[in-house]
Amino acid sequence: MEYEGYNFPNELRYHVEHCWAKVEGELVVVGLTEFVIVQAGDIVHIKSLEVGDEVEKDKQFASIETGKYVGKLYSPISGVIEGVNEEVLDEPMLIGESPYDKGWIIKVKPNDISEMENLMSVKEIPEYIGKKIAELKEKNLYKEKKKR
Repeated sequence: MEYEGYNFPNELRYHVEHCWAKVEGELVVVGLTEFVIVQAGDIVHIKSLEVGDEVEKDKQFASIETGKYVGKLYSPISGVIEGVNEEVLDEPMLIGESPYDKGWIIKVKPNDISEMENLMSVKEIPEYIGKKIAELKEKNLYKEKKKR
């Protein structure tokens, strides 16, 4: 689905802190939404927890740095990290270039897969992102997505 020029793939679930989650076999793949990538700016550095580390839903699993921003990334699901995308750690720009494919950040073996049900579906995106855009515009912080 596209909303306000931003892509939100239908098959993904979305966390309120702008991470997406996708079930792949027994694992859940986690990455950043295109919306937050545009708003944060070009990612120049990312640091993630490591394989074997435990993550908790709504707790920090990584941090990103852009030219003007340093922020925390919060996990959409609890479990054990089974994979870390070393390519994005080496080349953080991949997150912005391919947020829903090559730009994934971690793969988690979930403690409870039913946590996925508490994440937003694509149907909830227009209302949620609409509010976020309005908040950013009110503070003069909203960045329009550049046309490609």
